[in-house]
Amino acid sequence: MSRKFNVVIVEDDDGAAAELNDVLLRFGAENGVAFDVTRERNSEDFLENYTPKYDICFMDIELPGKNGMEAAKKCSCTVRKQATENKR
Repeated sequence: MSRKFNVVIVEDDDGAAAELNDVLLRFGAENGVAFDVTRERNSEDFLENYTPKYDICFMDIELPGKNGMEAAKKCSCTVRKQATENKR
């Protein structure tokens, strides 16, 4: 039985995003793993649409607007806040 992973690729370069998507598809085919891939073109869209459903996040560091490191930090804070609220 294959495992399905929810993956988000946050990448402004179409070629780089397509290449990463192809690598995931090849890996999945070779290893019996499925990937449900979502693409966001910038960190603002990613953060606006973010829900903690992703198992894996590939994020470019050099993104227009908020860079990948800033977005990752914001995302991490959001996850911790949601986890704390769910414990109450």
